[in-house]
Amino acid sequence: MVILLQICVIDALTAGTGSRRFTRDFIGSGPWTVASIITSLTNSQVICLIFRAEQILGDKSLDLSKFDCLLISAMTMDKAACIKIIQKWRQTRGSAPVAIGGPICCEKGIREKLKVELATKGELELHLPEFSKFLNFASYNAGKPEMFSRTSQTVPPDFATFPRECKFIGQYPDFQHARIYVECVRGCSNYRRPKFGKKCPPKCNQCAETGNDLSKVCPQGIPPGCGYCGTHTMFGPPKSRAISAIINEIEKLISLGVTRIVLGGPDLLDFQREKAIAPIPLTSPKSPPDVNFEALNALISTIAKLDQVRNKTVQIFYENLKASLCSEEVFRILQQIPNPIFSIGVETGDPGQATLLGRPDMPEECLNAIALAKRMGFRVHAYFIHSLPGETPETARNTLAFLEKLRELDLEKITLYQFKTLPGTVFEHYRESKQQEKLMRPWAQKIKRFVIQYNNDQKNKYVGQVLAVDIVEKHKFRQGAVIGRIPRGGPGVEIEDGGSFIGQRKQVEITGVVSDRLLKGRLINA
Repeated sequence: MVILLQICVIDALTAGTGSRRFTRDFIGSGPWTVASIITSLTNSQVICLIFRAEQILGDKSLDLSKFDCLLISAMTMDKAACIKIIQKWRQTRGSAPVAIGGPICCEKGIREKLKVELATKGELELHLPEFSKFLNFASYNAGKPEMFSRTSQTVPPDFATFPRECKFIGQYPDFQHARIYVECVRGCSNYRRPKFGKKCPPKCNQCAETGNDLSKVCPQGIPPGCGYCGTHTMFGPPKSRAISAIINEIEKLISLGVTRIVLGGPDLLDFQREKAIAPIPLTSPKSPPDVNFEALNALISTIAKLDQVRNKTVQIFYENLKASLCSEEVFRILQQIPNPIFSIGVETGDPGQATLLGRPDMPEECLNAIALAKRMGFRVHAYFIHSLPGETPETARNTLAFLEKLRELDLEKITLYQFKTLPGTVFEHYRESKQQEKLMRPWAQKIKRFVIQYNNDQKNKYVGQVLAVDIVEKHKFRQGAVIGRIPRGGPGVEIEDGGSFIGQRKQVEITGVVSDRLLKGRLINA
């Protein structure tokens, strides 16, 4: 077979200014899904190689001259890393074309700002005509024949059934011990609108209704969803993958040696829920329609029967459950996976602020869902955001009081983010006044201190335990030290003198706590 192009695919997600500070053990679905689509689109007449941003910027031996074009997947926060990557590419490859995709493309004018040939917002599948022209230009620029004629039809692959090429995961250096995101649902059902900023017309309450055909259009033009989130801008309402496609993907990943798999979506409980009202889009985060219990159980029970899951050599994680759909029946289904763990976005402990933000559920609903899950044996990871629009001393006090309630429930971890404006969201142009920032700074610090102390207390419970730990990478700042990951999920572990064991699973005694994110350990019988 003639290879027409060699494509360099850069996973710059969460790279920030050039190197990932957090979530270093996570591999998202975007870059390798794109590589899979390209392979299918071109009948495997291209070679796609995936690299992390750190590899491109830090490895001087990496030869970019062999590639015909560059593709970058990035978030808004990764613009600085993208600029550095593109500069390095231009120095080596000159005018060879560059395309960029991912949430970063929600920013207006991003193509011109980064001086790239193509920027695709949302799903690549919806931009295949433009992308085909891009590949043709890359072929022309490389002195090779065009890949697509002007009359060729670039048919989008079916989202539900399209088989992704799991071989691309093997191009990540740490894939065997990373958390691999397996996309189950794309898009979000929360079409409520934030009440902060633009005023709703009198007596207009349609986006608070439960009906799915009422909340697609806002008379005021307010974008749907939580005001801090850009999921709707990227993907719209939910659509689900076929169970067979997900199972096939998981089985292939396990056969490659993957040991940690995340079943993901903006809300996993929206899985095939849209079928109940099709062709009307699913735009209500609450029942009706209820969770598609039959489909959810078919998916989870099949995964639970896989030998490697049943014998606990592979850990399954549930990413993002909305409290508005949680129930005892849901948790009984999810409970079939050993050591079940899920994440849930709470964001604020104040119900009034939750309404202002456009949240799909109230703090009390989140508390009840977490309490029920804990009673049923789940490990729970909760997300919060501080310095949100509309925050006041009262809302901050209520969030602190809510966090105190969570302390009693013994959550695995609480993650606290600082609010950042995102393009394409209601709060895109929000700017906190100096007076507001001065007023709320002490409250933000109180919330931060609580979360740091809570996570430190949780980490201290590990001290004295001997755990199986995967040694995954060298410590970035301490010579001779390495970082390990606990296979069933948990904090990272800093280990001295483990450089010769990278890629191996070792018994490690936890001897202390380095920070609210990191444990300290020593190798046993190394």
